[in-house]
Amino acid sequence: SVGSSVAPGHVGSLRNKHAYLRSSGSDTGTSIVDSSKRQRPDGDDDNDAQDCFLMGSLLVDNNPGAYSSGGWIWTHCKNFAALYPGKSRVDNLSDIEQYQKEFREKHDQTLTARKSHELIIELAKKHNVLHGKWLLNVKPESAGEIWPKIRNACISGKLGSTAKISDQPENKNGSFVICAYTNNFTDKEDVLRVRRAIRELGLYTKSALHYKPDAITLLDIYAGDMKGVRTTVYSCGGGATKERLEDDECECLVESYTKCTRAAGCPRCYPKCKGL
Repeated sequence: SVGSSVAPGHVGSLRNKHAYLRSSGSDTGTSIVDSSKRQRPDGDDDNDAQDCFLMGSLLVDNNPGAYSSGGWIWTHCKNFAALYPGKSRVDNLSDIEQYQKEFREKHDQTLTARKSHELIIELAKKHNVLHGKWLLNVKPESAGEIWPKIRNACISGKLGSTAKISDQPENKNGSFVICAYTNNFTDKEDVLRVRRAIRELGLYTKSALHYKPDAITLLDIYAGDMKGVRTTVYSCGGGATKERLEDDECECLVESYTKCTRAAGCPRCYPKCKGL
């Protein structure tokens, strides 16, 4: 059953995995691997640094702060509300349904990709469907090293309230997908805080990450769908491209579909224009 509110990422995710969870503070989840079989192939199951490993193509995490549900391995920060007053919130299920309904009513196939993207963001803000996530694509040989860093940082309160990783490779490149959530994509300060925290873990220090609102995922829109509708709203980090200046220090959150004015108050760059 589904409650009256939905925690980050619990509705409409990659491969339409519907993982409806009770709450970020009390979830126990269900394991996709029998406990008697969740041992490392080499038998070394006592080392916390080795609690995450591949069993064939399946990623297994034996850490007590993680659990499997709906094709994902999840973790939460139970103290998030205390650590970040005013930042803890959920997307209400009725708001999500109204958002989806209004999008279906208003979306016209003749709209350009940009106009479709703008409609999604406008309706997401209107209906308070605000969860979103930084997306990390991880090669199989690195999943057992990178995911524990994200998991532990989330549990300890360095990231957002929730993080998850696909338990098997997800995309055409054969990578695992990690989602590092924030509770409000309009809160640029918090979105940037989490991106910088990922960098401080020593991850993606020289490459850009992209941020996708749940509002886009809830419409089952993925990269390449709907005539090229952009599926992310922010990017941050990495070297210079046609769209961004170099930002290895993650100083700036760059907004999609917005031009850099290279002036104070630039609408594209947060907290200040990178082009100044």
